[in-house]
Amino acid sequence: MLENWVNPSVIAKESFTEKSFGSSIIFFDKNTDTLDAKIALLGVDKAEADAVRKQLFSYSNIKLSHNVTDLGNLKKNDIDFVTMALKEIIDSGMILIVLGSSVLNIESQFKAYYEKNRLPNIAIIDAQLDLDGEKSYLKNVLWDKNKQKAIGHLSMLATQGHLVDQDDWDTLEFQDFDLVRLGKVRNSIEECEPLIREVDGLAFNISAIRQSEAPAQTLPMPSGLFIEEACQLVRYAGINERLSSVGFYGFEQKHDVADQTAKCIALMAWYFIDGVASRKNDYPISTTEMVEYIVEVKGFTLPLTFWKSNKSGRWWIQIPNSKSKKEQNYLFSCSYKDYKEACSGELPERIWNGFKRLS
Repeated sequence: MLENWVNPSVIAKESFTEKSFGSSIIFFDKNTDTLDAKIALLGVDKAEADAVRKQLFSYSNIKLSHNVTDLGNLKKNDIDFVTMALKEIIDSGMILIVLGSSVLNIESQFKAYYEKNRLPNIAIIDAQLDLDGEKSYLKNVLWDKNKQKAIGHLSMLATQGHLVDQDDWDTLEFQDFDLVRLGKVRNSIEECEPLIREVDGLAFNISAIRQSEAPAQTLPMPSGLFIEEACQLVRYAGINERLSSVGFYGFEQKHDVADQTAKCIALMAWYFIDGVASRKNDYPISTTEMVEYIVEVKGFTLPLTFWKSNKSGRWWIQIPNSKSKKEQNYLFSCSYKDYKEACSGELPERIWNGFKRLS
């Protein structure tokens, strides 16, 4: 029962108008039927979560075909407690938005998936890539206590070279994980969409945003994403029909000036929800209502098959699945740019890695 995990949110309804997003929120209490809601907002740390709520609920309304519920704030914020609470909510079928402070709770978000039948694919947006630091969460996310792989695949976006140890980078690259530095994200942000389309959950450390945009963060840096770029990335996550959770971490409300950081996180949450409202229901994938393209590529005996969705305009490449007798082929997310490169006789490294991992 959710009341065992949370304290209901106490937000004055006078703080938003009838036309604002807050007017459409279902506020959870013991008499609330949350099964009617598709999207759930949950605070791990009360001060940070309430500051974001205040801003989010004042933004304009979003036309949704399903309800949004505010579950309130967790009674405790230790990793095991948060993990169990998140697991119950995600297993209920709701799409979860987590508002936290400590980046260590990124571990909680992804451990909530570990007991499922398949290992989750995850995406993390973070300026750092740290496997051994005192405040590192990454090692515990990627490997369990027995040092066995705990995830299916990782997409790590917007890392900054001066914050990344080369040995850590090499360790993850050896696993064929998708690692994308900040410069590449900013130069071709649309190419991040296929990476995010493959994941079950996304965690966003707001330290990936430059300090001038979001000052109240645990690792303020002068370089990083602009808020518009951050919103675009989380909107990609919202559009992803496979994704069931997004978390925002690294916010320290006591250092927030004029609520600027809270406004940034609220913006990202708003654009994530707007992305959910824009889902086209073409994933899980069926080739119905998709256009087939056959391409000859050097290095492959047989031609490659690309598919384009008529609903969303998104692209996939067909990969033979030798690991499953039930599924002969796996449709792997890609972009129009990937298709054009294949037509020119070259296949991008990410697609090669996909063939190695999945075929």
